[in-house]
Amino acid sequence: MRITKLLFNRIREFKEAKRINLSFSGCGFLGAYNFGAAYCLFTESKNLISRVDRFSGASAGSLVAALCALTPEKIDSAIEALYSIGDEVHSLPLGAMTPGYYISESLLKHMINFLPEDVSPAQNKLFVSVTKLNPVNNVLINNFDDRNHLMDDLLL
Repeated sequence: MRITKLLFNRIREFKEAKRINLSFSGCGFLGAYNFGAAYCLFTESKNLISRVDRFSGASAGSLVAALCALTPEKIDSAIEALYSIGDEVHSLPLGAMTPGYYISESLLKHMINFLPEDVSPAQNKLFVSVTKLNPVNNVLINNFDDRNHLMDDLLL
């Protein structure tokens, strides 16, 4: 009974929140789930999306967060591109493990079609999580010099 009461209190707090932040996890090949979740949020939950102040993500989730922050109207087209990448990987003899195949190159080829030249609206609205190697620590990047800088951060 206590857990139910706590859950209902959290739901009430969430419904009353004026501004919220939305984060997409890093999940590798399960990134398609994040694309689908974003599509549903933008098509079925306009009230929720209108309250989102910031988007964030790690790995595959950062791609979805960038689309949400900059070009949410292109999410359905990005899903089609994701299917295209899936078909490409499926056609390879060893799938994504085929020597000489780099999925990041395919992602880059498609991302160019979805990210605008002007990424200034993403400043302090989009947070990309990356891990530095030396020393090992996590960094959130929220300022981007230009589209190339953003794409480099998304592909880390």
